[in-house]
Amino acid sequence: MFEDHPSFEAPKNLEQNIWRYLDFTKFVDLLVTNDLYFTRVDQFEDKFEGSNTKPTVKSREAFFKHLVSIGEMNPKRAQETSILLEKHYMEQRKHYLE
Repeated sequence: MFEDHPSFEAPKNLEQNIWRYLDFTKFVDLLVTNDLYFTRVDQFEDKFEGSNTKPTVKSREAFFKHLVSIGEMNPKRAQETSILLEKHYMEQRKHYLE
């Protein structure tokens, strides 16, 4: 049973399946062990799962461009730092679970 909320529109068909997250064996394992398994983001087939969105990348680029424009960072250092930050984000995917 669910409670209506003004921010969400209820589905027209309340019997509609919305998503299948587990296969049957994982579901049974969940019931037996009371443990929920999460896959690391970097282990998904989709190599972009957990990576930065285009708006995030553009925002980061704009931030470094701004630092260069106000003299807080030279262009080479800004580029190096941006690359280092991207590598850090990609490394962090090994620590994110979905």
